[in-house]
Amino acid sequence: MSKSMKRRTLKSISMNPHYDFLKDYFTNTWPSSRTAGLDQYYWTGFRLIDEIQEGETVLDVGCGVNPFKRHIPNLHGIDITDIGADEVVAIEDYETDEKFDVAFCLGSINFGDLTLIREQVYSVSKAMKEKSRIYWRCNPGHRDHGNSRVGDIPFYNWHILDHFMLARETGYKVTEFMPDRNRMYVKWER
Repeated sequence: MSKSMKRRTLKSISMNPHYDFLKDYFTNTWPSSRTAGLDQYYWTGFRLIDEIQEGETVLDVGCGVNPFKRHIPNLHGIDITDIGADEVVAIEDYETDEKFDVAFCLGSINFGDLTLIREQVYSVSKAMKEKSRIYWRCNPGHRDHGNSRVGDIPFYNWHILDHFMLARETGYKVTEFMPDRNRMYVKWER
């Protein structure tokens, strides 16, 4: 194992007390054939493909099976499991010299307390260009994964005020917000 992988693992474990559980949950319990509900959600589903301009680079945080990869040529998907990700890494560990135009955080930054959520949001922000957009699908507290382990999941109960606060802290503005079935869609821009 390389030094960078050792550092990444130690950083994840020290920052995210739910890391091992979430990695196990999304590897073994969450159905690997799902496309993260992209066919179920309008605002945070496949319509996001049309939001990407030619030549823009996209970071898909928590990409799972990486369903956008075949539709968006400059997309890099990261995930804490290896289900189709370009890179197996937690967002709090992700380091790159590349800066992205767009990030998708579609159900991926939803677990833990505000301290952890804030750290993960800052990690996304660090990977972004000065002028950039972030598209969010957030869980406002629904325990609806439909499996026996859902009660153990440390969901963060997102509220729109969290978005305004965290966007402001990272130099973004909330420019769109609306319900998307049982989740919330939010767009940040700077």
